[in-house]
Amino acid sequence: MPSDEQVQAQADELSLRIGRVVRAGVVLEHSVRKLFVMLVAPTPAMFVQPASVGSCLRQCRDMLKQALIPNAPEGWANAWDTALTAATTSTRDRNVVVHHLWLGEIDPDNPDVLVWQPHTVRPFLAPADDVARVRDAAVAAGHSLHRARYQVDAITTGYLHLQWNTPDVDMDETLAIMRGRFTELDGRGIEVIAS
Repeated sequence: MPSDEQVQAQADELSLRIGRVVRAGVVLEHSVRKLFVMLVAPTPAMFVQPASVGSCLRQCRDMLKQALIPNAPEGWANAWDTALTAATTSTRDRNVVVHHLWLGEIDPDNPDVLVWQPHTVRPFLAPADDVARVRDAAVAAGHSLHRARYQVDAITTGYLHLQWNTPDVDMDETLAIMRGRFTELDGRGIEVIAS
């Protein structure tokens, strides 16, 4: 049986992983809400934002479908759709990590190890039948949330450029980021992968 110190250390590690996912989710939410405000500006809708990130993403998608952008490059609609799909998927993954109830249980194969088992506490979440997959979901969710943030920010950059011809925007690079064609550089930004 694990010691109290081991149990506490594992609980702290789990809290750290979940906390990182929460923080990454907040950063993505900020990017999504920034895109929403940019799309509705300068109307009063800027001040009445959707309550959830999912609703905000759906409204951004609807507005982008309706936006008239005569100078949009080929692939613009596909690129923003890819970015918003990444944001929607990563938000769903975040919700699974954050909204499961994680309970420590003794590993039947090794009584000295405490295994964190995810248990669903909300009926709309899928049951956690693959424990290893869900346990590692915190790391994967954090990674996908970070990537989706870059993708959504690229929509904002591209849209501003197309609407107001902002300077110094490489639309090929912006479209590549929206499509997720980049690698992250250990907290130092991203590097676009050439098409």
